[in-house]
Amino acid sequence: MANIHETEPAPLAEEFKQGDILRFIDRDDGSSYPRWGVIINADCDLAHCRIDGVVSYLPMYPFKDYLTQFWIPTYLNNRKTELAQQLCAVCDLPVDSSEEFIQWLREEEFSTVLGKCINQFKLRRNQLEPKLRELSLITLANNLNLGALLETLAAQGQSVGAHLERLAKNALRTLGDSQFFLNEICGEPDFGYVVRMRRIYGISTEHVFRSFQDFSVMHSGNEACGFRIARLSNLYRFKIAQIFAHQFSRIGLPDEITSLNTFAAEAAISSLVGNRHA
Repeated sequence: MANIHETEPAPLAEEFKQGDILRFIDRDDGSSYPRWGVIINADCDLAHCRIDGVVSYLPMYPFKDYLTQFWIPTYLNNRKTELAQQLCAVCDLPVDSSEEFIQWLREEEFSTVLGKCINQFKLRRNQLEPKLRELSLITLANNLNLGALLETLAAQGQSVGAHLERLAKNALRTLGDSQFFLNEICGEPDFGYVVRMRRIYGISTEHVFRSFQDFSVMHSGNEACGFRIARLSNLYRFKIAQIFAHQFSRIGLPDEITSLNTFAAEAAISSLVGNRHA
C-alpha cells in the first residue's frame, strides 16, 4: 500500500487523457475561479476530437481554499440556523420562530435583545448570553467567511487554532459524494486538494497545453490558459470517474417520501422496546 501514488508525471509528448491535471494561469487573483482541474472527457473523445473544441474538467482547490470558499460559509449559515432553533427551545418558542429571532437581532442591539429575553421569558443570563452573542455576531457579519468565523471565536474567548483544527477535521469527514480528497499533486508544493463534482468547467483546446514547455513556446496573448502538470494514477482516475458518474446520474426522491424514514425508524425502536418488556 505504501507504493500506491495518487498522481504521477504525465509524458510530455502524450496527448491529453481523462484524469490529466491542469494548472491555470492569468486568472484574476480576487476570483474564486479554480487554479487546478482534472480533465473529465473520455479518452476516446479526446483522441478523436469529439469534444467540440472544449476540454471539460472538474475544479480542484487546495484544501485551505475549499474551506474558506465553500465549507466555512455553509458552516456559518447552518450554525446560525442551529443557534436560532436552540434559543427558541430555551425560550419555549416554536421552532419555526427561528427566523423571527434572527430578524430581531438585525433590528435591535444585542444587549437590548438579551435584556428583553431575560425579562420576558424569565431566564437566567447564562442560559442565553453565549448562544445569543454568537448568533448576533454571525447574523450581523457582512459576509459569512473566515473573517466572520475568527471574529466570532475571538468574541467568545475560544482558542482559534484548536477550534479551526476541529472544523477542518469535520470538513474532511463530511466531504460527501460530491467531493474527493487528494493528498498531493505530483510536483506541486502544497499538500491536500479537493476535487469538486458539483460543477463542470471548460476551456478551449486552443488555450490548454500538454506541458509548461509547450505553453512557454506556443502561448501568446492575454487569454486565460492552462497546462498539464501531472495525471491521476489509474486507480484514482477510475475512482473519480466513478464518483463523477454517480453524482451526475443520481435521482433524488421526494422529501415527503424520505421523511417517512424517520417514522419507520421510530416504529422499529418502539417495537423493540415493546418486545423487551413483553
